[in-house]
Amino acid sequence: MTTSVNTNVNALAAIQSLSDISSGLTKTQAHIQSGLKVGQASDDPAVFTVAQGLRANIGGLGAVASGLANGVATVQGQTTGATSISNTLITLLATVTQSAGQSGAALAASQTTITNALANIDAFAAATTVNGVNLLATAGSVSVLSNQNGTSTTVTTTTASTSGGLALTGLAATATGTASGTSAAITAVNAAIATIGATLTGLGAGTVQLQGLADFTSKLSVSVQTSLGAIVDANLSEESARLSSLQTKQSLAIQSLSIANQAPGALLQLFR
Repeated sequence: MTTSVNTNVNALAAIQSLSDISSGLTKTQAHIQSGLKVGQASDDPAVFTVAQGLRANIGGLGAVASGLANGVATVQGQTTGATSISNTLITLLATVTQSAGQSGAALAASQTTITNALANIDAFAAATTVNGVNLLATAGSVSVLSNQNGTSTTVTTTTASTSGGLALTGLAATATGTASGTSAAITAVNAAIATIGATLTGLGAGTVQLQGLADFTSKLSVSVQTSLGAIVDANLSEESARLSSLQTKQSLAIQSLSIANQAPGALLQLFR
């Protein structure tokens, strides 16, 4: 190879090699620090675009999961209230039945107990407000976003779970202690028990459906996150080995550059 003081080919080659190695080191160190092999569009435009789509999908699933969690809590709250009302009706049925043949103070005590029970039913219905929703005080529905396509799942109650909605207004006056009065009161309470039973069935089914959707959304989110990791996460074992290799190459390139820079000095020996 021709030796020249104007153009040191070996030094230029060593500088180019050192530049390439330094670039590789910078990239590898970035992968190790971020844990990502594709952290920006310049790393791999196609993969980065796909990754951004997956990240958007994950964000959407997170919003759906949050909505479903709130929906489950809302419906479970209504179920708690309806269960308390149902339990009160069961106790009320016993009170009404026991009023048969009563009169005087005993009948008055039973009628007071009936009135108090109805007040409790109204109180339970009024208090059952979760996330701003109450399906017991007045019949209504709650719609919960169930997927990223905008589809919603709706849970509905068709009858208010109040004393009025359950057709129990005036029950104390109906339970007169007479056979006909007791029979009418028992019929009314049994009808109310059936009505609240239907409400509980609907709320229970709604809870199961929403919980199922929440479980599916959670699993789907994990699957998408796994897919994202597979295409963008750095293999730290490989990156560590690459870093060690590049550091060794860098040391060798620096030595090569040093040797190449000494070569022109050897020309001086030709003129001594």
